[in-house]
Amino acid sequence: MEEILRKMQENTAPKDSFQLTISNNTTDFITRFNPPLQLKKGKQYEMALLNLETYYSFLNIVSTNKF
Repeated sequence: MEEILRKMQENTAPKDSFQLTISNNTTDFITRFNPPLQLKKGKQYEMALLNLETYYSFLNIVSTNKF
């Protein structure tokens, strides 16, 4: 029982976290982190996508582009 309670405490304790904002104006992009992310050995990490915002833009629409 003590082991289960210890694991529950470990899983519900506050974790270190940080946010990354990545933006670009192309469909393919590479992100380099400066300074690089430093992950501690022997720990387990998870990543989650919390928000995705996309925008449509039609830059090539002019009066000469008629159907």
